[in-house]
Amino acid sequence: PLELYIILRHPRRCAGYGTRSPGRRDAMLEFFFEKETRLRQIRRGPLGPYMDGLAQELRHGRYSKSSARRILSLAARLSQFARAGG
Repeated sequence: PLELYIILRHPRRCAGYGTRSPGRRDAMLEFFFEKETRLRQIRRGPLGPYMDGLAQELRHGRYSKSSARRILSLAARLSQFARAGG
């Protein structure tokens, strides 16, 4: 999908959005997900630093919350697969 293309081909476009100071709740992933355990799962793995950037691209692209959640979940699964050495 286009969203994964953005991350994989243009990591600098998303990289700055992946940084946040501890305790801040205004990162983009928090717009789509509320549970801390889910947020940790999504931010785990080699693509973790780019997930807030992808979330921001999805929000600015006016994706529905359900579509964005699905895309972010698939990206997280890809990241977990890559972390496992797949």
